[in-house]
Amino acid sequence: MQVRRSVRKGKINLPKTSKSRRSIKLGRIVAEALMRPKKRQMVFSEWVFCTNKGTPIRSHNLLW
Repeated sequence: MQVRRSVRKGKINLPKTSKSRRSIKLGRIVAEALMRPKKRQMVFSEWVFCTNKGTPIRSHNLLW
């Protein structure tokens, strides 16, 4: 997984520091779990979790 940007209050920005921009190795189970919602998306999006339009989900739209 690559961290290249951040989303805060609906705005997309670069991470705060250069060290924040990084690659993270994921185990197979985690990678597969993150890909499941992506495979169900109706639109192409680079975001793992996105709206039906392919834009990042805002925190007020999430249900925990």
